[in-house]
Amino acid sequence: MKTMQEQLRQWADKTADAYHRLATDPNHPECNLAFYTQSDLTKIDDCPELLIIGINPADHYKTGYTYSGDDGKGQIENANWRIPNGMTGEKLLQGNPDDHNRQDWPIWKNLVSVFRYGSIEKTLLHKDLVYTNLIFFATADASKIPLKAYALEFCIYELIEILRPKKILCLGRPCKEKMQKQIPFRELISNELYIGKLQDSVVYAMPHPSKRNWWNEEKDMIGSCLGYLFNAENIDSVTAEVIRDKFGDKIEAWRNRQSTPTYKVDFEELCEEIGKRFEPFKKDPKTSRYDFAKDTALTVTKTGDGYVGIRAKRGAGKDWNSSLENRDKYARLLDDYGWKTGNQWLGIKQLKYIESIEKFIEELSTINKQFDQVG
Repeated sequence: MKTMQEQLRQWADKTADAYHRLATDPNHPECNLAFYTQSDLTKIDDCPELLIIGINPADHYKTGYTYSGDDGKGQIENANWRIPNGMTGEKLLQGNPDDHNRQDWPIWKNLVSVFRYGSIEKTLLHKDLVYTNLIFFATADASKIPLKAYALEFCIYELIEILRPKKILCLGRPCKEKMQKQIPFRELISNELYIGKLQDSVVYAMPHPSKRNWWNEEKDMIGSCLGYLFNAENIDSVTAEVIRDKFGDKIEAWRNRQSTPTYKVDFEELCEEIGKRFEPFKKDPKTSRYDFAKDTALTVTKTGDGYVGIRAKRGAGKDWNSSLENRDKYARLLDDYGWKTGNQWLGIKQLKYIESIEKFIEELSTINKQFDQVG
């Protein structure tokens, strides 16, 4: 029988080849993206206690880091990767070159903080811990993953078969929604915590650590529940009712925190002032929408922690802005004003970062003019 390292090397060769072929496929130029795993899998020789799966590596600088390009700035051309002829199984198996700095990643710091509430933070220090992604292509966010890339999901399930982890932690809704095709998740806390099984592995799903507004109440709720679940003898007996009985106070504290606005400006006054400058076309007690520039719309909402967002006025499917001309230019312009890329949004700004309604209206007016000038 082959050792785990032998199986992993065989898997890596096959996976590197599959990604290489898609990244260089002239019929799918959208998949010309850098790709890699996260953990160094050359050090794994036994079934890990915990396998953590995100949706894909983040391109934090939103550069659209390519696999190979005429500009000589692709992953293949990058001397640090040492793959002049393309990704190899050996290099893929070594993972993210920056993995040794994992403890400094914001996503990892948040995950440690969550686990600390359940007294399970030492789990993240295990030498056999594996952290990887459902898709290996690096993008600015999950919404930018090319549709064709999901044809390679099978690679992660083959990796799971080799590793046979005791526990799998799925990070974020996009990852859970994809994996639930293989895993019958049970809801323990609505939109927050789920549990299921994949072969002999217990699978947990929680919000992504990099999401905005990780309040301490939510960390306490999720971390405490995971601490209990990680040590439960009979996971099949754990239901939503059991979780409510044991952690009802923490769930209630989280719900109360959700209903407490953290922004400094008056929501109704903000909507009224925006309505004087931009034509409203839809309104309910929590959300107001306005015509903005060209084919874009402005949304002001109390949802979550409250935010203002700009996106295509009409859209459908996973990528709301897919048919919007100049979408990347709009997004970069908003980035210059401190707006963050959001799921299906060109940019969002949380209400808590709006200090003055008057100054914010001026900012919107300037952005509106610059949108109109984009050719």
